[in-house]
Amino acid sequence: MHEFHTAIDKAGRVLIPMSYRKALSLHPGEELIMQLHEGEIRLFSIDHAIARAQKIVKKYNKDNLVLSEELIQLRKQEANDE
Repeated sequence: MHEFHTAIDKAGRVLIPMSYRKALSLHPGEELIMQLHEGEIRLFSIDHAIARAQKIVKKYNKDNLVLSEELIQLRKQEANDE
């Protein structure tokens, strides 16, 4: 994607070009996550953040276990042990 120059308006808003919004499937009113990282501002959708987290978890969940069920079973066992 090509570089795009923009400015901050008086209200602190920054325009995200239509080509960027389309490429990222962003829609008006959609919530974004903003991070300040090493002097840069990063914007990404919640869906992107979830997909990134799932990818990280998958790397450590080689057996494709349903981790929520594992946690429920663990909590039930802890309750029974008390």
